[in-house]
Amino acid sequence: KENGIAPIGKVNVLDEKGLDSKEKGLIYTIQFAASKTFIEPSFYKEKFKLTDDVWYFEKDGYFKYVTGKYLTKKEAKAGMVQLGIPGFVTVVDQSKVK
Repeated sequence: KENGIAPIGKVNVLDEKGLDSKEKGLIYTIQFAASKTFIEPSFYKEKFKLTDDVWYFEKDGYFKYVTGKYLTKKEAKAGMVQLGIPGFVTVVDQSKVK
């Protein structure tokens, strides 16, 4: 742990075909940090020099920080490479991110 930031584990994501149209509100995104304590999303935006917004959601006692909204896992992976940030692709419900 560094500055209260926990290491990130693997998360199951949907297949390469993209999200099922029945799964309204779900998006692929890049999770790059998780913390037991709240950290302003602007901290990460500045730290990683991101132009996209940074959002967070709470799960399992952690604040999880994400950026980017993608329709497919492939697009999200490409976005992660383009942004040059560490992390992994995950699926979130847009209504859960703040």
